[in-house]
Amino acid sequence: MICATIPVQGVPRSVRGDRTTPCRRVHAVAAKILVVDDDPSALKLIGYTLRREGFEVTTAADGMEALTLVRHERFDLIILDIMMPGMDGYEVCRRLRANPQTATVPVIMLTARSMVKDKVSGFRSGTDEYITKPLLPHELVSRVKALLLRASLSQAGTQRPPGKTLALVGTKGGVGTTTLAVNLACLLAHDGQAVILADLSIAPLASMQMLDVEPSQGVHALLSEAPPDLSVRRLEPLLVEVASNLRVLPSPASGCVPSLLQNAADLEALRSLLASLTEVLVLDLGCALHLPTSALLGQADGVVLVSESTRLGLILLQEGWQRLASLLPDHSHAELAMVNRTREAVSIRAPDVERALGRDALFIVAVPELAEEALVAHTPIAIAQPESLYALQVRELARRLFHTGA
Repeated sequence: MICATIPVQGVPRSVRGDRTTPCRRVHAVAAKILVVDDDPSALKLIGYTLRREGFEVTTAADGMEALTLVRHERFDLIILDIMMPGMDGYEVCRRLRANPQTATVPVIMLTARSMVKDKVSGFRSGTDEYITKPLLPHELVSRVKALLLRASLSQAGTQRPPGKTLALVGTKGGVGTTTLAVNLACLLAHDGQAVILADLSIAPLASMQMLDVEPSQGVHALLSEAPPDLSVRRLEPLLVEVASNLRVLPSPASGCVPSLLQNAADLEALRSLLASLTEVLVLDLGCALHLPTSALLGQADGVVLVSESTRLGLILLQEGWQRLASLLPDHSHAELAMVNRTREAVSIRAPDVERALGRDALFIVAVPELAEEALVAHTPIAIAQPESLYALQVRELARRLFHTGA
C-alpha cells in the first residue's frame, strides 16, 4: 500500500505548526515504476530511493529493453533518461505515446541537459515532467508522488485544485516589494510548499538577479504573441527550478514590455495556468496599482500592499488602500507591509497607520548590509539568515496571509 503525503492545500507546515498531514492513497497497491537508464549507478540510486518509499521498481538499461518490457507489463509511471546509446529518450517517449497501451502512462525525463531547448524537445516528445541531474532523492520522490496523484485524479475525472495566489504590489518603486516577494517565495518553498514565483512588474530584472536567473527569450516570445499560446506544454518548459520546491518564470529577455502584460484577460489566463502547476503562486506586481496587472489583485487569495515607513509612505499607503478597495470587494485577505530601509528611528509607527486606515500594518526592518550580501550570494535573506529579524518578519507575513486567506 502506497500512501503519498499530500500537504493541506494552501497551508505551509511552518504556519500550521505540524510536521505531517493525513495520507491520501494514490494506489490500492504499490505503484509499479519502470526506470530506464544506461548508467548502472543511476539505476541503483533511483531504484533504492523509490523502493524505500514502497514503490515496485523495474529497471531497463536501454530504450529497446524498456519498449520490450512495456509490451508485457503494465507500469504506473516511467522514468526515462535521455542520453542513451542506440535509441535516445526522446524517441522512446515518442514510441510510448504512439502505443495505445502506454499513451497515457506518466513519463519523467531524467537528464543532465538543463537548456530550455532540451526541455522543450522533451515536452514535445510527450514527457510529463523533467528533472535535471544530479538528482535530489527527495525531489524525485516528490515529483513521482505528485505525478501519480495527478494521473489518478485524471483517471477519476477530477483535477487538483489550483494553487493559492499571493500578490505583492508596491505603492511606488523602491519600497522593497521585489525583495519581499522573493523572500516570501523562498521561505514557503523551504518549508515544503511547491512554489512558482512570477515577476510581472514593468522592470522584472531585480528578482532575477537575486536568484541568478537569466532573462528568457522563450518567455518574451510567448508573452509577446497575440493571442499568446498559454498551455501547460508551452509554459512549463520555460519555468526555471532555482531550489527544491521553487520554480521561477524568468523575466522576458527584451527591455520592452510584452503585449500580454498590457491585457487583463491574458494576464488572468497566465495566472490561472501558473496556479494550476503549483501549490503556491507568488506574484510580484511591482508598483502596478494603476496598470493592467492590477486586475490580478482581484483574483488573488492574498494581497500585500507594500510601502515605506515614512510620512510620504503613509500618504501613498492611504491612496493605495483606496485603490485596492475598488479592486477587492473583501479586504479580509489583504495585508499592509511598511518597510523601514534605514537605521534611523522609524517616523511612522503602528498607531499612525491604525488612525489613518483603521487597521494595522506589519512593520518590516530591511538591513541594507544583509540585502547586499544576499544579492551577491544569490541567496535571499530568509534562507541565508533564517533567524534574522527580516526573515522572522517575512515568516509572520506568511502566517498572516495563510490565516486570513484560508
